[in-house]
Amino acid sequence: MQISRNGPPGVDAASDSPCFPEGVPLWVDTVDVSARGRSPGSYVGQPERRYTHDMPVDSQIQERRGEAFELDAHLTVIGRKLRPGDSAPPFELECFDANLCAIKIVRLADSDGQVRLINVVNSLDTPVCDVETQKWEERRAQLPADVQLMTISMDLPFAQARWCEAADVGHQALSAHRNEQFGRDYGVLIKEWRLLQRAVFVVDRAGRVVYADYVPDQMAEPDYAVALAAIRDIS
Repeated sequence: MQISRNGPPGVDAASDSPCFPEGVPLWVDTVDVSARGRSPGSYVGQPERRYTHDMPVDSQIQERRGEAFELDAHLTVIGRKLRPGDSAPPFELECFDANLCAIKIVRLADSDGQVRLINVVNSLDTPVCDVETQKWEERRAQLPADVQLMTISMDLPFAQARWCEAADVGHQALSAHRNEQFGRDYGVLIKEWRLLQRAVFVVDRAGRVVYADYVPDQMAEPDYAVALAAIRDIS
């Protein structure tokens, strides 16, 4: 993964963005840090969900050892793998709206009735994730009009917005940084890194998973052609 910056992935001390004047920190953690002694993903004011619709109770604590790796590092992934036919777990993730200079909440339910192509990456500040996300952006023109493309990582939403602007990427980048629920529900939470495993999901108009690709090698890209074929099959 080879993140080259200190601190959380993609975070600089300040920015010259009009939304964040020079010298103003990009991120202020408003979460009560005393809550961090609780179980993973649990924060004050945000009830922890132990399971999601259509999933067994233990899906949130299942550990899949060695199913992901980078070079000689074998990684543990938390959560049950989703399979075609499963209901896509609901989520509430953060997105930075540059027009409003504000964080907004984006839910899976916001795109009900559309096909969703969900690109999950470790961090946009790493080389493979950078290339992969730009390739999905290039392929966006090949997608039917009702397909919603989104990239999800645990980068801060401010860092995601800066990356999208610099890379001229127009699809939504959603941040799962606030807690681990998305990673657990979609079976992509890497325990050792507290980042997300590389994966691609296609969710149909009814909210069912029709394609799920969990990429074991975190230095490898997903199979774009097979994911696009899955979209064409339901379009």
